[in-house]
Amino acid sequence: MHYNRPYHRTHRKRPLDFILPFLMIICVGVILVLSYQLYVTITEEVTEDKVYVHVAAGKAKFLPWGTSNWQNVYSGMNLLPGDALRTSKEGRAVLEFFNGSYVRLESNSEIILQEVVREDEFDNMTLVLNDGEIWIDEHADIGKTSAFSVRTQNVLFRSVGTTFDVANDDFEGVRVMRGKVNAEIIIYEEGEEVVVETIEVGIGQEVLLSETEILDLKARKSLNVLAAISDEFEDADWYQWNMKEDLTPTNFVADVTEEGEIPQERVAVRPMEVDDDFEDTDPPGFPVILEPADENREVAKGPVTISGTTDPDTQKIIIETITEGDSERYTLSKYIPGSTTWSYTVSEGYGNLKPGENRYLIYAVDEALNESTPSELVVNYTKPTQEQLGEFSAPIAVSYNGSFSNEVTKSVVLVKGQVSGAVSVTINDYTLTQFKPGDKEWLYYANEQHGNMNPGLNEYNVYAMDAEGNKSEIVKFEIMYKKEGVELPYPYTAEAQ
Repeated sequence: MHYNRPYHRTHRKRPLDFILPFLMIICVGVILVLSYQLYVTITEEVTEDKVYVHVAAGKAKFLPWGTSNWQNVYSGMNLLPGDALRTSKEGRAVLEFFNGSYVRLESNSEIILQEVVREDEFDNMTLVLNDGEIWIDEHADIGKTSAFSVRTQNVLFRSVGTTFDVANDDFEGVRVMRGKVNAEIIIYEEGEEVVVETIEVGIGQEVLLSETEILDLKARKSLNVLAAISDEFEDADWYQWNMKEDLTPTNFVADVTEEGEIPQERVAVRPMEVDDDFEDTDPPGFPVILEPADENREVAKGPVTISGTTDPDTQKIIIETITEGDSERYTLSKYIPGSTTWSYTVSEGYGNLKPGENRYLIYAVDEALNESTPSELVVNYTKPTQEQLGEFSAPIAVSYNGSFSNEVTKSVVLVKGQVSGAVSVTINDYTLTQFKPGDKEWLYYANEQHGNMNPGLNEYNVYAMDAEGNKSEIVKFEIMYKKEGVELPYPYTAEAQ
């Protein structure tokens, strides 16, 4: 007996049956990614590379990238790469970066936010300082590194995790309060940038490069341009304000619209206002020279102080020095915009007084950068001879804060020394700027904050130069700094440090 067994047909799977599940997985993934991106866009997640602008004083304007019309700045606006920012004659502005770094602009300053790069382990910001002065307090998120690069006409300043000040007016320079900064001197060869000299600037040091020094460095001449940060800079309001802001940054309040909304983007949200601080004006009147009284002055020894008056609308005083056929322009760094008085000191040590005829043209400059007709002064300098200076001898240190003992407990030490027949004195490669040819006494400040004195034994090499360019023997002196609370090895020797 035969039974008919049911017939089962086996279906073979097609290729689409294998591919379809993977396609579904990919589609779901794409949907999730797009949904997340949409969520981030809607909620404006704080991980965006925002750079906010705050007006700390006076007024400021910004120039959106690709445009030619400057617009008013309102606190809380966002600056984008390519945008320019400038402050008025009494203005100050602050850039607040996404990682907690700050860039502060002094009055009459202009920058370009060139680049903002935010990566997993590294944040890099690049600025161009066209004019004026900025202070950078550099920070980074936990586990990351932050770096700033600031470009002026001839120098690129690079830093990592640093607090420093960059100026681009009468000189191109940097002062370092924390960390270190590399100053790279740039030239162009066949259309490409080439670094011809790199100067490492450490804490408490400054490098202020005049046009002449930059030309010498580009010519690959060896120069000693490192110096301790000056007391004048640290006494200035700009320094004091920034130090306070570094410790406790101001919590700026953003401007709001009439509807109470906070402007977060870079476009101005309120009607443009007429800004008298930035309007063009006629050139100011020429500066008046009061001292020296004679238009032609004969001097046998510097320094010579030139002083006078100017119009109240003057924002800068420019001194053009013409010597031996060379011309160099210098903007007075200590002149306060709007002041009616000014002064300028020239000496051979400063490099602005040379043997022979020296012509000085003094210009007043207003907010719109209009220059006045210059006033002129001629100084004929007869350099002292070695016979006039007397017998040449090596410098020696005599006292330390008024004591013959070189053991000190204070963080600042005034070292007094003696020398004869010298035109300059140099200590640890730093040439004393206040020493005048023929002086019998020299002064040097050792300062822990400036980095030229540390707890323990400090050694200094000092030598002098005579009028004929001869170098004295190198003489050493020591300072034993016994700082309270710091244990020092015994015996107190350099090897024990």
